[in-house]
Amino acid sequence: MNKKYLVGTAIIGGVGLFAYSIYYYIRIQTELLKNFTYRIKKLKLTTFNSQVIKGIIQMDFTNNSDVEVAINEFYLDFFLNGDYIGYLQDTSPFVILKRSTTPISFEFTLNPQLILANVVSIATFSLKAKDAVFSLKGNAKLKSGFVKVSLPVTYETTIKEILS
Repeated sequence: MNKKYLVGTAIIGGVGLFAYSIYYYIRIQTELLKNFTYRIKKLKLTTFNSQVIKGIIQMDFTNNSDVEVAINEFYLDFFLNGDYIGYLQDTSPFVILKRSTTPISFEFTLNPQLILANVVSIATFSLKAKDAVFSLKGNAKLKSGFVKVSLPVTYETTIKEILS
């Protein structure tokens, strides 16, 4: 009877230790996936008319971890003084090697009608502050091995900083 108790305890302990090791591995991988930085390097308009504003935004992604990271989807909303003016969505996957920086270019689309609809609040704020606040909010879906993470991406600057 004592031997059966020891075998049962050993099996339950082994399964528990195995489950904890999987949990620990996933937690460490998740932290490694979140260990990267990004910097907006360049913002350029390619199309500017009454129907659509299109441009390219170039970002430097730096992977500070020791694992390779694949970014499978990237989505950003654009705001000018807190008013929504457009989006950026890229579903083409790209890889950032461990301990390296990779420049990535994205195309974005802005709706001029949204900007014109909010022109009064944008102009009032801009005149009062002598500048306009440009912000990006979204997320990036990262993957390494079988671990997936959705990482929030935020960036805030002013029009003066972008143009200088």
